[in-house]
This record gives sequence, C-alpha cells and structure tokens, in this order.
Amino acid sequence: MLQHVARKAIALYRRARVDALRDRVGWRTVGPGLEMEIDPADWMDRSFYLGTYDPWLLHVLDRVLRPGDAALDVGAHKGYVALQLARRVGPAGAVLAFEPDPRARRCLERHRERNRLTETIRVFDCALGDRHGQAEFALSGQLGWSSFHPNLEAQLTIRERVAVAVRRLDDLIATRAIDLDPSRLSFVKLDAEGAEPRVLRGMSGLLSRSDAMLWVEVNRPSLSAAGSSTAELEGVLREMGFSLWGVRRFRRVAAPRVRLEPLANLGDEPGKLFDLIASRRPPTGLPSTAT
Repeated sequence: MLQHVARKAIALYRRARVDALRDRVGWRTVGPGLEMEIDPADWMDRSFYLGTYDPWLLHVLDRVLRPGDAALDVGAHKGYVALQLARRVGPAGAVLAFEPDPRARRCLERHRERNRLTETIRVFDCALGDRHGQAEFALSGQLGWSSFHPNLEAQLTIRERVAVAVRRLDDLIATRAIDLDPSRLSFVKLDAEGAEPRVLRGMSGLLSRSDAMLWVEVNRPSLSAAGSSTAELEGVLREMGFSLWGVRRFRRVAAPRVRLEPLANLGDEPGKLFDLIASRRPPTGLPSTAT
C-alpha cells in the first residue's frame, strides 16, 4: 500500500515538473552542474530532465570512472551520457563521442559548449564499424532511432536517408586521427542500433590493450534488421576474452542500484531490449550473484 502511494506521488510530482515547462524548449538542469536544451514534446528529453533516463547506468559510472580516465560514447545521441561521463572524468579526462546523425550531433555540440566541456568531450561525425567507407544512414523522426538498418518500429519514423562516413576505430588510432592511450580507457558505452558486432570488430585492437568495461545495449529487433543476432554479438565479445554480465536493476531506499549476474548464454536473456556489461574480470564495486 505504501509503495503504491509513493509511486503515485512520484508520478504526480514528475507530471507537475513537466507541466511547469509549459511546452517551451529551454535550457534545464539534468544533473549536478549540467544543462541540456530540453524539448518537452520529446519523451527522451523529458526523461533527461526528470532524471529517469537509466539512473542505473549513472550508478555504474559512479563506481567505475575516476578523474583522468578516458571513456567512449558510441551512439552519443544529444550527449546526455557524454555529459555525465565528462563530469566524472573531470578536466584531466577525455570523452570521445561518436554520433553520425547530424541533427543529434548539433545538439550534442551545443550541449558540450553550454557546459564548457569542449576540452573534455571530443565529437566525431563518423559512424564506427569494421571497415572504412561510406554507408546509407536512415534518419528517424525520433532522434536516437536513426540507423543503418532500421527495425520495423523505426522504419515507420524514417524521414530521409543520407550518406555517412564509416571508420574503424583501430585505424583512426593507428593513423593518429585520434589520440587515445588504451591504459586510460576505463568505460565504453555502445548503442549502435544493431551495428554493435561490427563496431566491436573495428576496435578489437584498442580493447585488447585496455581493461575497459563495456556497457552494451542489446536490441534484438535492430540486430535482426542488420542481419545479426545476439549469438553473433556474444561470439564477438567472447572471442575478445570478455565475460558477460546481466544488469539486474533494483532500488534501495529509492536509490538506483544494480546487481550483476554472469551470463552463460546471451540468448537466454528475456525481452527485446536490454543492457549487458562486458568485462575481462569481475567488475569491482558492483555486487554480483557470483560473489
């Protein structure tokens, strides 16, 4: 009964906060010392503003990142996660954000400038993959759903298709187009709308020289649309020596918490959309069912 009352009170509070925006696009606080330009009509923007956009990921970042670290945000969207990464690695750290959708990238760059993080966050306009070239990229009306291979739901929102550059991250590092010390890389967020296996193959050299933890969004419909599968994604990660952990979300006194569960078979995970952590050693600072 008390939980029901609490949930209702929280819902009313959030509704009141959104209503107070009066449908006006404007700069809003999205975390300690961070602001984004929020469009109340966009459900993702509302979640950034309310702090409901994956607080469990932020909980993990608090335990993984240290000042001076380097982090990658692959599929950076408008920059919510990149901003959170930058706040945690500090001015001595580095965040490399990759976003091929030009509309989302413009938002990301405005957010980087607004928060005075131009020295910490580097923005790249290419998509990452396993080969050098160009590919047709479908732009969705819902920012964040753009993809090389839109799934059935995303196909209904496609507005146009554009050519974008595709690069192997290992090549960018080898040619010094990107200066990144593998020993500093501690975290990779990967959300590539089904292209995750190709992205991972293109950064295998970097990952072999780092102890980075990977947070990977697994979208079954998008993997299928890209001609891939959870089995291929799992195979790529395990070939690189990663162990896989399921992210079990819960709250403790209203605060988001996670517990990690070792995954023997990625195909056994329920749902169309879920997150996993890949690490070569048991993640420290995060409880797991194996400890």
